[in-house]
Amino acid sequence: MSLINQMIIIGNLGGDAEVKDTKNGNLLAKFSVAVNKKGKDGQESTTWVNVQAWRNLAEACCNLKKGDRVVVIGEYISNAYMSTAGEKKYFNSLNAVFVAKPILSSEKNNQNNGQSSFNEFGTSVSEEEYNAQHSNEEIPF
Repeated sequence: MSLINQMIIIGNLGGDAEVKDTKNGNLLAKFSVAVNKKGKDGQESTTWVNVQAWRNLAEACCNLKKGDRVVVIGEYISNAYMSTAGEKKYFNSLNAVFVAKPILSSEKNNQNNGQSSFNEFGTSVSEEEYNAQHSNEEIPF
């Protein structure tokens, strides 16, 4: 039986995404996401999730800025390394396979009459832009 390791988070970026080339020539984006929830007592708690995205997805993440709300889907991984003191340390992160900005915030929705949808890169577009990109005139039947 095959097991599944998939994690889905929705939260806000704690800082701008850092994008760099690795020694192997692969593009890597790293950022942290704050996921907030309210407990039964009404107190809000925050869980910080470190995220890494590779290659084309890393390139798409280069415009992510501190405070942006994102949806991230990926595999939860744990990496081990040796500290300078010779101790074995662990670093947990989410290896992203999908990153998107959800529909516009309510303030921006008011400017667009609440009409928006996702484009193929996960950012939202107005209804007019969507209809212009997906015209029925191009369908050959």
